[in-house]
Amino acid sequence: MRLEFPLLLTLLCGCASTPVGHVGPVTGVVIEGGEVFSCSQAGVQTAETWIQPSFRVTCIDVRDDRVLVGGGDPAESGSIALYSRGGRMLAERVVTDDLVYTVAFHPDGRTAAIGCADGSVRVLSLPALETVGDKTKHTAPCRIVRFSADGKFLATGGLDGLVYLHDLKDGSEYVIKDHTAGVECLIFSNNRVYSGARDGKVRIHDRDRLVRTYQGMRQPVLALTTRNDGVLAGLRDGRILRLNPNDATYDRLLTIEPPLFTMTASNKQLYVGTMNACLQR
Repeated sequence: MRLEFPLLLTLLCGCASTPVGHVGPVTGVVIEGGEVFSCSQAGVQTAETWIQPSFRVTCIDVRDDRVLVGGGDPAESGSIALYSRGGRMLAERVVTDDLVYTVAFHPDGRTAAIGCADGSVRVLSLPALETVGDKTKHTAPCRIVRFSADGKFLATGGLDGLVYLHDLKDGSEYVIKDHTAGVECLIFSNNRVYSGARDGKVRIHDRDRLVRTYQGMRQPVLALTTRNDGVLAGLRDGRILRLNPNDATYDRLLTIEPPLFTMTASNKQLYVGTMNACLQR
């Protein structure tokens, strides 16, 4: 049966062998090959199946035909698992004593990075999920890890308010200290790092040089994504803003019913993780 939804926001649905729905915050949304993947503690939803690891899911990334899932049990264990796009488990491993908050594939698909509630940042080999490197540990939970599109840099952001930018070629490290509260999200765009934080600001850096600050948002910035009309910022209260590329101003694009937890975009389509649902704009 085809379900009809309001034009403004459409609830993404999928088919599964058993009727399963998102539970709690939808904390990860990824678009890969035209397919939308979203996750909550119930598991990972795709257009055709559900992936349900043995642990509580907090984050995902998808590259080509593989899905990387992170999570665990709070204050007990942090786990990661690698699945085929069709839902077949390839590997699973417990990596720490607390939740894995964020995962990211390297563009070459041979390694991945994870950030954990204990602040640690690790580089893993694929598909074995073995630790092959450790990066500077945040003094508070690491909330986000991202590779640059060319694979030369790894950026990490934590609730200690810091962003570490690692040059993976020469091993150098840049420390970005401009945020006054915990960093929740970051992306690379035009070879620069955009970071959003609980201080209601988005900052742009070229290496460790501050280029621009968007401020006055009055809410934690929980998500950043790029679309064909620019960089978008998602705020906890449901506002989604388009950042002006020429100055430090921004425009309100739309508002969804809060809370907003994450978002991603493809061309003009926007997908937003909220409570119990992933919405399409």
